Amino acid sequence: MPFPDDVDIDRPSPIEQLQLAFSVHIAREIVAADGILDIDEMKLLMLVFPDRLMRSCRFVGPDTELTEAFHRAHVEAVRTLPRILDTQQKLDLITLFHRTCVADGELHPKELSVLKGAARILEVDPMLLKVHLKGLHGSLTSLRG
Repeated sequence: MPFPDDVDIDRPSPIEQLQLAFSVHIAREIVAADGILDIDEMKLLMLVFPDRLMRSCRFVGPDTELTEAFHRAHVEAVRTLPRILDTQQKLDLITLFHRTCVADGELHPKELSVLKGAARILEVDPMLLKVHLKGLHGSLTSLRG
């Protein structure tokens, strides 16, 4: 199972913590990108990034604000993840970001721009990204079908 489904919620590994910090940061950017706070997007974030997992990493404080530990992990993730994740792990993150983009039923261009920016940070080959996104769009279309 891909990240974050395979994470031990009480004991995420150091790499999983970096993936979590990076993913939460990108997902929040995606949710904010279109300027509309959608309840379906918020539900997805709470499902994918449960409070218990965020607390086990010390990424949220008592009032659910993001902590300094979260911000440090995000900076480290940007530096480290492109080197340590394999291609499939990177594409799994892109799939997660795509799910966040379409949680409200549409793919807004600004959300897609954030997703593509994340792919650049992860150093995903642009042609591979294009093929992967086409497959994701195709599966979304067939589900609506």
